[in-house]
Amino acid sequence: MSNVEDFLTSKEEEEIVLAIQKAERNTSGEIRVHIEKTTAISHYDRALEVFQIRLKCLIHNNETECYFT
Repeated sequence: MSNVEDFLTSKEEEEIVLAIQKAERNTSGEIRVHIEKTTAISHYDRALEVFQIRLKCLIHNNETECYFT
């Protein structure tokens, strides 16, 4: 597994951390970051995999409704 130093300078990392902290002060959500050089699947699918997010979709009256579980 790569280290953050393989992708960002110390200054860039610090700027990202400060931006995340600032953004999180204004929300009840959590911002999570994952950096990879490449992936064989879509970035969205990889994020679901990395952050262990499950997406559940229901079909009701011919409409699909999806939410994270």
